[in-house]
Amino acid sequence: MITSLELIAWTGNAAEFPANTIPAVHSALQLGAEAVALEMQLSADAVAMATGLPHVEHAGKREVPVHSLAASELCAIEAADRSRFGDRHTGTCIATLAGCAMELLEGRAPRARLLVHLSPASIAQFGVDPVLESVLVAVAPLEERCTVVCDNLQVADRARARGAASIGWLPRSFDTHTQIKCEAVCPDYLFVDDALLQDVARLWRGPWRWAALGITAANRLDDLAARGVHSVCTPLVRGMHRELMMWRARLAAARESARPG
Repeated sequence: MITSLELIAWTGNAAEFPANTIPAVHSALQLGAEAVALEMQLSADAVAMATGLPHVEHAGKREVPVHSLAASELCAIEAADRSRFGDRHTGTCIATLAGCAMELLEGRAPRARLLVHLSPASIAQFGVDPVLESVLVAVAPLEERCTVVCDNLQVADRARARGAASIGWLPRSFDTHTQIKCEAVCPDYLFVDDALLQDVARLWRGPWRWAALGITAANRLDDLAARGVHSVCTPLVRGMHRELMMWRARLAAARESARPG
């Protein structure tokens, strides 16, 4: 059984701030997240942007593809998520991935990790190597603390070949053939949605770290640890950090009481 679950802030503290923004990253780190996972899209001038939005509003037009705009144009576009927050985050704009990386570098979490989920849409538009190049340039100051996460295992393997310090993969099935492919590439992280995880009889054993996506309830922690999950991915950073601290304290107390004499 795992005795210490890592807290990964998925898209930052997205419960309280617009996802993938610098304020969301800053808040997640302040609240004690050990890692921050961000989505990305590539701009028209091949700059990695911290956003999961494939389309934005620009110059009065709706549904403008992110890849059709330069980074300077995207950085001027508000990302306040008014549908959730109203006017609370007015002025919060789309940031570059490099800007978010600097937040980790300059923040008060010297060991916090950055995980970057590569956009399949950007890969389809620009190709694997241009996307990897842009991301690796953006996170260069955090090189040893950055994990490149991909939906495609071959892309993840390519990221390692291009110099990524660590790689992550999101498997969509758990059959024997997929397991063999995973063992051949041996990613550092394996991500699985909690809804899918509950249907998986047994997680593959290996040197990788399992990370459960979409965890929102504290009552899942014992089961996750018992099944060999190492990391909890959630946008609910404040509440989950509190629950994890209590969970860790409870396990420590149980171990102490079990000591002989």
